[in-house]
Amino acid sequence: MIRAIGFDLDNTLFDHTEAAAEAMRRLIHEKNWKYTGDTSVGAEWHRVETLYFSQYAAGIMTLVEHRRARMRVFLESTDVANSAQDFDELWNAYLVHYAKSWVAYPDAHESLTALKASGLKMAVLTNGQQAQQEAKLKAIGLADMFEGCLAIGSVEALKPDPRAFEQLCRLLECEPNEVLFVGDDIDIDVRASINAGLRGVWLNRDDLETPSDIGVQIKTLVELQTHVHWQ
Repeated sequence: MIRAIGFDLDNTLFDHTEAAAEAMRRLIHEKNWKYTGDTSVGAEWHRVETLYFSQYAAGIMTLVEHRRARMRVFLESTDVANSAQDFDELWNAYLVHYAKSWVAYPDAHESLTALKASGLKMAVLTNGQQAQQEAKLKAIGLADMFEGCLAIGSVEALKPDPRAFEQLCRLLECEPNEVLFVGDDIDIDVRASINAGLRGVWLNRDDLETPSDIGVQIKTLVELQTHVHWQ
């Protein structure tokens, strides 16, 4: 019986990729840079983020090093001489624009309200920074839906480590097989939660081809209602 649901945050409850892209577009406009990359601003910023965040999560880089590297490499796709730039100042300016772009997905509030009303416990497990992720939940109007938010600063290990999901289950006071875990990343969210004994659900908003080992997927959070009755 399902008694609780764990959620990823970025690109699950709110559109992080678009918020980040919009923040960088605003920064480029503010600084009067010219973007010269072969792909869109959003695509290039996402590529750089993916590359360096994984190194930070693996302990290869510090948080400050990873942020500076992201900004430095992205600036290679602009007309800016990055050797003269203050990457910390630019990162802080980017964060201001990023925070202004936080909006929940249209299906998030209604779906979570219905799930909470049905008696299910809910919590967030994210690989983001604790203070920022809590600020996001508050800004998009979802903070009161959850028993808590486990992020860098409070989580014992990052996803896909099984210890992250074990801590989530302890927070929810449930056994792993009593918990659904919903996320957009097949490896970090879905396969990892299944390996930890939870019921992994892939949120496939973009209608991508489903790998054969992913048994349950949804295209919107509204569809979760049909899965909380698993035995």
